[in-house]
Amino acid sequence: GPGPFAFLDPGQRNMLPANVAAATSVTNDTYCFEVVGVSDTYNRSVSSGWGAADTEQVWTVEGVSARYLVNGTGVHSVTALNTLLRSRLATVSYTDARIEFVTLVNSAPLGNYIRSEAVLRYVDASNYYVLRLHRAVSGLIELQIIKVIAAVETVLAAVTSVYTHSAGISLHVVFEVVGSLLSARIWRDDGRDPGVSALAAIDSSLTTG
Repeated sequence: GPGPFAFLDPGQRNMLPANVAAATSVTNDTYCFEVVGVSDTYNRSVSSGWGAADTEQVWTVEGVSARYLVNGTGVHSVTALNTLLRSRLATVSYTDARIEFVTLVNSAPLGNYIRSEAVLRYVDASNYYVLRLHRAVSGLIELQIIKVIAAVETVLAAVTSVYTHSAGISLHVVFEVVGSLLSARIWRDDGRDPGVSALAAIDSSLTTG
């Protein structure tokens, strides 16, 4: 996914519905992706793409290549509605993984929500786990861990974050899957990692991705 920005397997997606102010942009900096035998610290300089991970797997990108760059972090920038961007390690299959990223929106939601998502154990476009960060017009942030099986979404866990959304505030997010345990935590990037999960779920529908 209405106008998604997608970074899949491992992944992030940002959703800007059609009635969100056109000036809204979303920037994600991916700090860390960890899988046994696969790692990427983004300690390189690449424009119009992401190049290769530290362990030499090549990132595949889709959409407008100028929206992708690496400058010490892996960056996806969305500045238009109904735009799809996707980066993925297409040759990687894994069981346990962790993705850590910072997401920033430059203006408050107007007229509708803004979503950011991180995807793990991505099998195909109809089967994966996703952590959804839902920014409401009210400023509240809801976190959901969702499984998607045969294109049907099931919410496994949900919580309203103690943090609220405001323009220009970066949010640090971690999504992890180990065995059948899925967990996530969030904090303001100018604060401290709480060290404990904001929500967690047990599910064994998808065992690899």
